[in-house]
Amino acid sequence: MFRLKAAMSAVFVAAGLVLAVSVFVVSVVAPSAHSEETPGEAQYAGESGDKTGSGNGYYDFYDRWMDVASEDSAEGASSQGSDPASRAPAGAVSIMKPPTPYTQVVDNATSRRFFSAPDWKTSPGKATRYGKDLRHTRPGKAEAPAWFRVKIPTDGYYSVYARWPAAEGNNPKTTFRVSTASGLRNVEVNQKRDGGTWVRLGAFKMEESYRYSVQTSQRSEAEGRIVADAIMVVAGTQAAPNDPNDDAFAGGGTTPMVGGSVVASEVIERARTHLRTPYKHSPPQPCQAYRSEDCSCFTSLVFGKWVSMPDNPVSQWNFGSNVEQSDLRPGDLVFFKEAGPDHPITHVAIYSGGGNILHASTYWGRVVESPMKYVQGYYGAKRLAAASTAPGKGGPARTMVASYYGRSLEGQKMANGRPFDPDAYTAAHKSLPFGTQLEVSYGGKSVRVTITDRGPYVAGRDLDLSLAAARKLGLIGKGTAPVRVRVV
Repeated sequence: MFRLKAAMSAVFVAAGLVLAVSVFVVSVVAPSAHSEETPGEAQYAGESGDKTGSGNGYYDFYDRWMDVASEDSAEGASSQGSDPASRAPAGAVSIMKPPTPYTQVVDNATSRRFFSAPDWKTSPGKATRYGKDLRHTRPGKAEAPAWFRVKIPTDGYYSVYARWPAAEGNNPKTTFRVSTASGLRNVEVNQKRDGGTWVRLGAFKMEESYRYSVQTSQRSEAEGRIVADAIMVVAGTQAAPNDPNDDAFAGGGTTPMVGGSVVASEVIERARTHLRTPYKHSPPQPCQAYRSEDCSCFTSLVFGKWVSMPDNPVSQWNFGSNVEQSDLRPGDLVFFKEAGPDHPITHVAIYSGGGNILHASTYWGRVVESPMKYVQGYYGAKRLAAASTAPGKGGPARTMVASYYGRSLEGQKMANGRPFDPDAYTAAHKSLPFGTQLEVSYGGKSVRVTITDRGPYVAGRDLDLSLAAARKLGLIGKGTAPVRVRVV
């Protein structure tokens, strides 16, 4: 009989002590509509994958694993991935969703909400900075931190995130300090890595206040530039960041992310829209976006924009190129053999930076973001190469997921103020300027369209084509499809 070795379960401290919950975030503002279909097969780089969904031996193994767990469930802690033997405490699950959604972003340039000593210099920075600039300093003996002033509207649990531009010259042991109900909590991060995405620092019990609750320390045991760029506070332990500037097209808000890997940022953003989705093992349950997902269902849905992967963690191992654990980057797939090295892969997740993973967890009963160290049996990682979805004028073609308008919308007013004509060659995009000309290609056919409307506002879609454009490309009846797009 095989059993998983014990991991570390969530630890809850009695009243008067702070609770740092080891889970992450889920939607504060849920998308208005969700697409349940996975886009068709798209291009990807790396080793060829088994797209037929082979690996039936995994399902036989999982059934036996479930039987063993039900007959002799583990006492205490267990792996927090797909191990069927244990579940999270009810109290930890109950505080995932806040009573009232709340998100606040504070940039180093935010008026009256950031303060630093003269030792902190202002710089436009390089790739993946947040906003127009950042602050940085060198380690010093004197404590002269950079302070972020945050409004905490009511007592409760809050998730705290930080953002910085990764660079080789940055400090690998930067300390963030968070003011909690029981005092300062220190969180150490490696600013050489994970730049350009919101990285979870933790979830903390915080008191109602309007003060400098988050600071970046000037002290460090290592050499290298310490960066204070932006922080975000979100109510709840599983409430997704709702940053209006966090648009993969860099088209919204006043302080968008600059440079860096748009794809990595979009993978994490797409994955976080699934947070708190109920866990249901598939099969026998269906893989349905935002309704029922297991670990490989979740990853196939997130990456479905770029590559079609089977709903099977063993088969997903065949995709992409190998990555060393020391070189993990946000957006990488990570795999685990929780039942031991002689058994099949049991769990797959998406690395999200700072030692965290996004995954559909049996333990939590939901899609969560939590520390990777709490899932036993790390096996390896893969990196999928995907194309950016934001085409630039004169640049190379980009892969986007396209859908199309129906004739029933004929005559309705578009975002540019004109009525929709299904027989004209037009398209909708979230941020490209009206009048932008795009060349859209699919299956050896091409069409030129003009941006006249905004959208689509369905998760996993990037471009809405008119009926005429979709017909010329042969998309009628397909629903959605990966197309190549170039600004002309």
